[in-house]
Amino acid sequence: MARLRQLAEGDTYRAYDWNLRRDAAGRAYWPAHFRQHLRLLVTQIREQYPDATPVQIEQFRADYLATIQSLDTEPERYNRLDVLLIDEPRRDLLVRYGFEDPFRGIKLRENAAVLKDEAVAARVGGRLFDYILWFQPGRPSADERL
Repeated sequence: MARLRQLAEGDTYRAYDWNLRRDAAGRAYWPAHFRQHLRLLVTQIREQYPDATPVQIEQFRADYLATIQSLDTEPERYNRLDVLLIDEPRRDLLVRYGFEDPFRGIKLRENAAVLKDEAVAARVGGRLFDYILWFQPGRPSADERL
């Protein structure tokens, strides 16, 4: 089974055993989705790997489409047919062509934005708590505290 790095408890995670052999709508949807995703993937590869040559990108693209086509038209060649099976060759091709993480830039940018927002929220949240306490009914005034 694929090991997903983002899982906090990856050893106990069990993927849903959705068998696309028995789901004609799913079997039609997922290969089409992965084909459509290729446009975004290539855009991100160009952005994240500016030294990648057009030939490398085109070879990746051709191998990717051939793999999806095989999964789509020859499902009997595979022991199982599920979304992870479609994703595994995608990941393997990215690694083979040296494009390990084409979405790295997006992840870094979004993580930085979230951390910044959390830091602001923590500062504001802390201050709001102080202000809420400050204006509570029955709170002693400064003169009463002295």
